[in-house]
Amino acid sequence: MMERKPMWVAIAISFCIAGVLSSIQPVRCGELSVQVFMPDKQTPAKDATVILSSPDGNLRERLNLPLQKVSDENGRCRFEGLPEGEYTVRAAVAGELVATQSTRLIAPNQRVGVWLTLLPVAAGDKGAIVATVTDNPARAVNNIILILRPKDGDKFEQKTIDEFGMLIWSGLEPGEYEAAWVTSQIAKYLARMPKARLPNPFALTIEPNKVLKLSLEAARYVGGIPTPIGPLVPEREVLPLLGRLALRGIALDVDGKPIAGALVQIQGAQFTVQEGLMRSIPLFGAANTDEHGQFEIVVSFAMLMPLMRMEPAPDELKPLKGILLFRLVTFGDKPAVATERVEVTLPSIAELRKEAAKAPAQPRAGFELPIKPVQFELGKIKFTPRPVPTARLRLIDTFTRTPIAGRKFTIHVLQTERGEGVGRPIEPITVETDENGTVLVPTEGGRHFVRIFGEGYTQANENVVLEPGGEVVVMLTPMGTVTGRVFIQIKEDIQPLPLPNARLWFRIIPENDGAKSTQFTLTTDAEGRYKLTNVPAGKVRIEVNSWLYAPVIIDGVFVKPAQVTDEIDIVIKPVPFAGKGEIGIDLVAKPVPLGGKGER
Repeated sequence: MMERKPMWVAIAISFCIAGVLSSIQPVRCGELSVQVFMPDKQTPAKDATVILSSPDGNLRERLNLPLQKVSDENGRCRFEGLPEGEYTVRAAVAGELVATQSTRLIAPNQRVGVWLTLLPVAAGDKGAIVATVTDNPARAVNNIILILRPKDGDKFEQKTIDEFGMLIWSGLEPGEYEAAWVTSQIAKYLARMPKARLPNPFALTIEPNKVLKLSLEAARYVGGIPTPIGPLVPEREVLPLLGRLALRGIALDVDGKPIAGALVQIQGAQFTVQEGLMRSIPLFGAANTDEHGQFEIVVSFAMLMPLMRMEPAPDELKPLKGILLFRLVTFGDKPAVATERVEVTLPSIAELRKEAAKAPAQPRAGFELPIKPVQFELGKIKFTPRPVPTARLRLIDTFTRTPIAGRKFTIHVLQTERGEGVGRPIEPITVETDENGTVLVPTEGGRHFVRIFGEGYTQANENVVLEPGGEVVVMLTPMGTVTGRVFIQIKEDIQPLPLPNARLWFRIIPENDGAKSTQFTLTTDAEGRYKLTNVPAGKVRIEVNSWLYAPVIIDGVFVKPAQVTDEIDIVIKPVPFAGKGEIGIDLVAKPVPLGGKGER
């Protein structure tokens, strides 16, 4: 153990020195070294699954976490090139032995050791559940909740998927349970009505000292398609999930003038299920008003499904009478907010069912449904906006170091701490910066996650503290365009030829921040040409991969901001078959313009 320390130190120093020499700014080369032991605390856990994630959502998005590796014969593995921040490491063997530990990198060149001792998830006379939840494509998500209720019981318990896209639930009493996967909004609704029916329930059996393993493709649930786990409820009790309802209206101020450029949200609804009896459901949606104050909010029929789970259920043949809670937010020099309750009479459940029948039987997850939404007119809604506290976001161009003035940006502000007052928009807002590159956003103060994107700049994701009257500076990286031709070289002594109609995968890595990479997939044209748009400006590394061809790395490409960087030609070589070829594959290439122009 002690003999390896000098070697590790030498490797760490070498990586950092290489980073300094390859760029003006030091490369973030933090490292987490992990060692996993079996429950006896002495035997290394070989071939254990080691997963790296973070409680910081911004960090997860930047690094595409969670990352997964397998421990070697000594129970070791490591994660390199990590920026500063909070991290969580989990090790598992067969989903029955698990250990989790949090740690932190506080310096770019720091190396932190993490030691994990595996423990059984289920022990003694208690059972356990280990579940994984993925999206489409298979990426971990953590906004899904599992609800458990004992068979013939009244109360239920719930547990949320963690930052690993996993759920580890130990200490469960053996027996028969009714379970359901739900979103956080449905969970809040069920918490107020614990005896209500669970949406799309399925049966579970917990056994002593055994682990029950579950999995869920979240996109199938969130998209409104029932999950394949467990029996479905009878069709007559399920509101059609594949239709949509478009609520159209006009936002006016107290003087009857249209309110243009405002954000209108539906924040909840109450519907009459019997005479004198109303029930609340989580109905949400948002849209921006045009210059005439008009807006159209489209919601899924699936949001009305809780009505069908209530006791008593509403009459399917009668129109749905109720109240919608609207919230309006205006922006500009004096942001303001207003709320209004609007009485509505929507089509009956039978009519909505008829419209939903027009939807395809098996739509592809993630694609827009081809049917048109059912139109419903709300009419004119009068709002009385009141001024709210604001903070300034100042947007600076990282290339010119000057304010970005007179440009439109879409900004999503998510409050990450509990607060009172104005709250936060649930949908992005589109605003224009002033001559100082600033925009105003409503806030009552506290920590927020801010996402900013606009034409000509890469998306920015920042965790910031917004205080009323304060200002926060956000740096945005301008984008450029890269063009060139792709050539294939069959043999070393043969002139490369253009490669037409080739499917290529590009990865653009800024040299001053290797953690922020951009990926592209494209096909070359008939002459082997390619074009990459929305590429971060500055000095970057370009990695190119294609099936049956060796990967190519192009270092030192300078992408011009808001301009075309051309003649970045790529020469790729086929992957040689074992023992049959002597082609040398150069994994580090330079942009080489052909036709006698020489190297650059």
